[in-house]
Amino acid sequence: MLLLFKVIAEVSFISIVIYLLLNLRKFYVYVVEPINAVYISLKQRGLLRNNETIMNKDEVDDLLGSFQAGFSRLDKVLDLINQLNRNVSFEENLIYIFDNFKPLIPFEHLGIAILTDYDEMLELRYALSDKSLSHLPSKMIGLRQAIDQTTLNSVVKSKKVRVIHDLIEHTSGRPMSPYNQLLLQSGIRSSIALPLVANELPIGIIFFSNTVPHSYTQEHIDFLTTLADSISLSFYQKIYVDDVLFSGIRAIAKLAEARDSDTGDHLNRMKKYSRFIAEKLFELDEYKGYITPGYIRDLESFAPIHDIGKVGISDELLLFKGRYSDEQREDMKKHVEFGSAVLHEAAFSMAIHGKKQLFDMPIHIVTYHHEKWDGSGYPKGLKGEEIPLSARIVSVADVLDALLSKRVYKDAIPFEETIKILVNLSGKEFDPKIIDIIIQNQEELFTLYQHLMETENSK
Repeated sequence: MLLLFKVIAEVSFISIVIYLLLNLRKFYVYVVEPINAVYISLKQRGLLRNNETIMNKDEVDDLLGSFQAGFSRLDKVLDLINQLNRNVSFEENLIYIFDNFKPLIPFEHLGIAILTDYDEMLELRYALSDKSLSHLPSKMIGLRQAIDQTTLNSVVKSKKVRVIHDLIEHTSGRPMSPYNQLLLQSGIRSSIALPLVANELPIGIIFFSNTVPHSYTQEHIDFLTTLADSISLSFYQKIYVDDVLFSGIRAIAKLAEARDSDTGDHLNRMKKYSRFIAEKLFELDEYKGYITPGYIRDLESFAPIHDIGKVGISDELLLFKGRYSDEQREDMKKHVEFGSAVLHEAAFSMAIHGKKQLFDMPIHIVTYHHEKWDGSGYPKGLKGEEIPLSARIVSVADVLDALLSKRVYKDAIPFEETIKILVNLSGKEFDPKIIDIIIQNQEELFTLYQHLMETENSK
């Protein structure tokens, strides 16, 4: 028995020794080594000498502040990764970045350009700005330029960050691009351009810009480089998949367009009028947060599919010249039902992939663009703001161009008379606020109308 106790005691002693050694190792790795690293760093900076501290309270506070800033940046990156993994639109992710990273990075304008046309063109697809620069996004989105005609070509090819410390100096003596011209006119003086790369291939560029020259340090560059990697992944997964889906919808709309020689030019004009109206509404405070640059871009993209359901209408009825009988009119109204069914089926199919929300705007446009403000429209007889805003805008743009255009069964109505007709229909067929926007901006609208007509006549 004594021998047994002795063996147990020895085993216990050895176990305790091993446990202490293991924990001493952990203590050294997780406590001693980090403290030692901090000590060495402080000594290298000259903050410690001969085991005597020469840091005063302010210096200690500064050092702690640096540590806290580093942890804050890390938290922001982790939060961003979680945000990117949520089932939200890419634009929502950009808004999140815009709202949450400004305390860490000095910027007043954020933009993203994508490579298009077999990587030969650079198109500004997204833009967000502070209130003082609120005019910038609507003017910039859609700008396109050949990549080899810009200094950004080197950013794409090298996949490296480019910093402009003073935009005035950078553009001095060089051809001025529309993008840089708008930035300079708005007071932007410094920027960082970071390549967005997915699967080792460049897919676009993200810009952070500020009105103060020499705003960006190496610390900002390092942080934004990490950020760009996260954005690239979201960009690749969401934007390119979305574009494929949108292209499929527009391809169906092309089928209806091909059956009517008047339709093609009409769709191009009415989408421009839709964008014009949305941009003017965007400037009003009451639409802030609802109408965004992305909303405007999507509206312009989807306005032309408003009559997508006409693929289900017979040629005899679709190409009929003259006034419809009551029976023909009822049959033509079915195009709304056909188009809505197509998009709802697509939305249902994509729901399992988390993409259902992509179809909200096109469904609203296709289903409700024949509703009227006073409730006398179809298919549901919606009234006022029950009608989705996108459908209310497209409805006005559609009729605006129909009035201004020559058809086999009618002559084009002069611009001034067209405006009077729309005014008379305000509060009856159309949203009064949209008609007010047209009245307030009719000179600019007339300029757009003339430009569209001249462009088509020059073909």
